[in-house]
Amino acid sequence: MPEVRPLGEVAQEFAATLADTVSRFLGRECTFTSTVAPNGRVTVADEGDGIPLHIRGVPLLVLSVDIRCHWDSRETYLAVEQSFFKVFAGSQSGEPLFRYEFLRDPGNANVPCAHIQIGAHRDELTHALGYGGAGDQRGEPASRLGKRRGSLTCTFLWVALVSGRVWRTFLR
Repeated sequence: MPEVRPLGEVAQEFAATLADTVSRFLGRECTFTSTVAPNGRVTVADEGDGIPLHIRGVPLLVLSVDIRCHWDSRETYLAVEQSFFKVFAGSQSGEPLFRYEFLRDPGNANVPCAHIQIGAHRDELTHALGYGGAGDQRGEPASRLGKRRGSLTCTFLWVALVSGRVWRTFLR
């Protein structure tokens, strides 16, 4: 039987792994904190006022991350109870442009375990998506094509596998 590690140690390791993954994706340092409550619940969240997301060096969006975990039934790994990933325009105030939420056990068959909700105002989303296409070799042709057709150009892809009670998400 594997050795049971202290919950606080496992939580810190998860926060460090998450910080490393996000930092490598963004190309700059990001930090996450882990907090263990007396009831054995763990919260891993971004540190401070969210993580600024830059488009061509300009911070246009803010990512907010909040993951709540606990030991699995064998106390071998952290099981995600619920998580919230939110992207805001400019700062963490008001309604997010979009968010991904996961709830391991919603307690109601009519409530999904995971969902993506887009609540952006058209102007905010147009500004964020259009800003990234102009001025870079990869995005410029798509940006010109979008202008010519009068359509919106999306220059990034966020993929979330939404299924069942398994927590899966990745950036691409």
